[in-house]
Amino acid sequence: MEPSNNREQINLIADLKQQFQISYDLKEAEMKLIEPGLLRELERSFLLQQIDFSWKEHLQKIASLRDAVGWRAYGQKDPLTEYKQEAYNFFVIMLTRIRHRVVYFVLRSRIIINLNS
Repeated sequence: MEPSNNREQINLIADLKQQFQISYDLKEAEMKLIEPGLLRELERSFLLQQIDFSWKEHLQKIASLRDAVGWRAYGQKDPLTEYKQEAYNFFVIMLTRIRHRVVYFVLRSRIIINLNS
């Protein structure tokens, strides 16, 4: 039963990718009607904003980890190895969150045109 379940998962992932591509293409067309290059500007802006926010958050987590990792020695674990492994995991999670947030903000963005100006 696993091969068919695996095939279903592959088909689901392909469908999701296709739906995402359609949504992104529609967003790109919408932005292009307003101003060419606007979507790239939004992406750049959201990316820088999220990198800044996430890096600050990451540094706070690393500071907490540095304070807590010393206790690992009591559990017969090497604190340096534990620190490196968890810091790397935090970094990977941070990168994933940045990607997710930027995609979310880009797809949810709405441009409001003020005609009174």
